[in-house]
Amino acid sequence: IFRALASSKALKEESVSPCTDFYQHACGGFEKEPLPKDHADWLYAFNGVRERVAVELTKLLEADKGQAGELYSACTDEKRIEDAGIEP
Repeated sequence: IFRALASSKALKEESVSPCTDFYQHACGGFEKEPLPKDHADWLYAFNGVRERVAVELTKLLEADKGQAGELYSACTDEKRIEDAGIEP
């Protein structure tokens, strides 16, 4: 992940102030240069983040006693879904 972060610095456009145009500052170099050779590592790093977010979100929804938890439970309780059959 550190290699991916270091490579992302090459994608910045240092001549543009982040206060003037943040997107151009952060991503302006992307249009000028080809992707770094280790760009595949970036995807790997974000996949790990996505998995951790999914695990934490599942924990929160399973513990939630409000409407969000009820909706999550209604969609993931396979036994209750099977018992209800195809009728609404």
